[in-house]
Amino acid sequence: MTKNNWQVLSEEQFSAFEEVRENGETNMLDTPKVAELTNNFLTIDQVSTIISHYDELNKKYPLVRGSYA
Repeated sequence: MTKNNWQVLSEEQFSAFEEVRENGETNMLDTPKVAELTNNFLTIDQVSTIISHYDELNKKYPLVRGSYA
């Protein structure tokens, strides 16, 4: 996956990222750790893509953000 191909990311993938982010367990720029905390459901490349296109994914999946607080 290239960072420009963020449109193929699913709501489930964005949700896995958000769960880690909202739990505050790690620095989100530590992409290997974020992937590990999703039980490797997300790849390092997918984590990087989500970071690069976070605003677009947040708009695409508006109900995900804040659902883990």
